[in-house]
Amino acid sequence: SRWPHEGVDFSGQRVGIIGTGSSAIQSIPVIAEQAAHLTVFQRTPNYSMPAHNGPIPKADLEAWARDPRA
Repeated sequence: SRWPHEGVDFSGQRVGIIGTGSSAIQSIPVIAEQAAHLTVFQRTPNYSMPAHNGPIPKADLEAWARDPRA
């Protein structure tokens, strides 16, 4: 809420970011493009499992269209 609305010039600066929450994840790539050096500090690395989501087979889509409880 206190972030300047007019933007900040990080060109040539050494920048440190504390945390890897949603705001950090959104701002890190933008700051990294400008900063001479960027260090990210995080207490505990996040862990995620691969989703392995793929296309839904046509037969399943047709079955659900006929009966949403299928």
